[in-house]
Amino acid sequence: MIAALTLGPHWPTTHNLVKDWLDIVERRRREFLVGGNLTAAVFYALRLSGAPTGLGVGVLVHAYFGFFWIFLLAGYARAHIKSGGPWLAYENEAVYPFYILHQTFLVVFGYGLVQQPWSIAVKLAIAMAVAFFGSWAGFELIRCSSFTRQLFGLR
Repeated sequence: MIAALTLGPHWPTTHNLVKDWLDIVERRRREFLVGGNLTAAVFYALRLSGAPTGLGVGVLVHAYFGFFWIFLLAGYARAHIKSGGPWLAYENEAVYPFYILHQTFLVVFGYGLVQQPWSIAVKLAIAMAVAFFGSWAGFELIRCSSFTRQLFGLR
């Protein structure tokens, strides 16, 4: 909503795949990197300190944390991925299965993980690793059978 209200009046959506306001995101990607790292530091400091994250500063930091990281990833992707290739085709095919599988891994393994006496940082690292590598392994298994390929929307 913030992006739409602040960027929309200046750069309305054109649905032009070549020259749209995403060009602005590409040009300002370094600023988004600084903002993303700063809000990440504040975000995790608030979480680790046990400060309330309900209304107020916590919500604002959380919103900007996501905003900066989405824009910096989009900006760097746009700047560095100029042409396709076999690796890009492979990764594009993996997007939907990763999207479906990552939540399953997070919920199934996260249920037991949150009950462990470890620090938030350790739990986060384990959750991220399990979600990523589990989704990747799942994608590789899905690719092996035409039946599972169809179930996950692959050609």
